[in-house]
Amino acid sequence: IRDFVNDLNDPDCAQVFSHLVHFGGLDLPMLTVMLPIAYSHRKMTGQPIGGWLAFARALEKRFLELGGKIMYEARVRGLSSDKGTINGIILENGTVFTAPRVLSAADGTFTQSTLLSSVGVSSIQTYDSQQVSDQPVQVSIGVKYDLTQHHGPITLVLDKQSRVAGRMQHALTFHINYFDSSAAPKSSSSIIAFIDSSYN
Repeated sequence: IRDFVNDLNDPDCAQVFSHLVHFGGLDLPMLTVMLPIAYSHRKMTGQPIGGWLAFARALEKRFLELGGKIMYEARVRGLSSDKGTINGIILENGTVFTAPRVLSAADGTFTQSTLLSSVGVSSIQTYDSQQVSDQPVQVSIGVKYDLTQHHGPITLVLDKQSRVAGRMQHALTFHINYFDSSAAPKSSSSIIAFIDSSYN
């Protein structure tokens, strides 16, 4: 992206392309910018009306229709194993469920430090901590102010840089859920701010 921006003659256009990604900086492939734009142009991307909970509920409904079973608020204490092979999970109340395959949808730290250690499997570092990409800090807020007239994300380029989330910030990007009336009460708005930060 940096090479592309440096070749642009129009400073306003350069400014726009400099702020199209929320993390990783300008030293990312240009494809990082172009793919989302192409998907949006072809109407192959979007956000669900009613929020992600409505989307999850649709998946839940279909899963149950297909005969699946879901146990909510069932905390997993550890894994069960037979002769060194993981064969199930143990809930906090002691209930054991066995299965030919166990998948963890938890974060890597919990999976490695809690689940795998419960059966004596040593933690395996699955990534090089020096090679992880930077990630933004996401701040979601509700404001008692109608901002629905602002369509799309807004990036504010700051006159004076400020240190936030461990980094000097020269811009802040806000996403307003203008397209979804269920995102906030009437005359209020739901806003998500992305703040550039390091992975740590």
